[in-house]
Amino acid sequence: MKKAGHQSQSGEHWRQPFWRQKGWIGAAVFLLLVCVTALMNMISETGGDPGGGSAADTAPDRRASTAEDGDTEDDATGTTRSCPARRGDGPAAVPADVAWRQLGGAFLPTSRTSGPLRRTSTAWTCFERSATGAVLAAHVIPSQMGGPHWRDIARTQLVPGSGRRQFIAARAAVTDADAGGAPGELGTYDGFNVLDYAPGRATVQLLVRRPDGAYVATSVAMSWNDGDWKLVPQSDGSLTSTFVAVSGTTGFVLWEDR
Repeated sequence: MKKAGHQSQSGEHWRQPFWRQKGWIGAAVFLLLVCVTALMNMISETGGDPGGGSAADTAPDRRASTAEDGDTEDDATGTTRSCPARRGDGPAAVPADVAWRQLGGAFLPTSRTSGPLRRTSTAWTCFERSATGAVLAAHVIPSQMGGPHWRDIARTQLVPGSGRRQFIAARAAVTDADAGGAPGELGTYDGFNVLDYAPGRATVQLLVRRPDGAYVATSVAMSWNDGDWKLVPQSDGSLTSTFVAVSGTTGFVLWEDR
């Protein structure tokens, strides 16, 4: 009788719904514990992000876009390099790798060693801390003020002060089409002369040949400021001195063939 009763209980047990069967319940509890343990391990390894990856892994890397890092990207090549440190205080010279590039209405001298190393659609920046770097910056910075990004350029490439405020006020009163007036838009750059130079400042004279063949010259004050050469506007907001006629090229370093 006991044997028959045992069989009856066993048959009744297997006829129960599976979620009430003791064996299935034990297995389910075991599997649940395994899953919870695995989930906790995954969260611990990924720094609290169950979707995978820590905050450092998932945060966007902005090193390539921050000027403070000193990394620059040349639009022409897509290569990333560092802004050049000072290589010496020798006289300015035509860079061996000089290349002429058009910016607005002017053709400007550039160098892969002396600058501008960063050329974007907004601004050309990052010049070598040398007399040659100051010369190149003196050509480039005034030539950028006729475009739509002149406000950003004024804030980042002009030395702060009353001169910058005067320039911004005067420039805001004219349209981009009427701005013009950069030395390179009045003719072609034929040479330069460094009137004064120290590691933190420079005065660069630009020689411009007008379409009629006559030569004029103007000077640009530069300052090494916040890791790059910047232009020092005059008290009235002018970016260069008054143009003066010169008899020829004597006393200037001449640019090579363009």
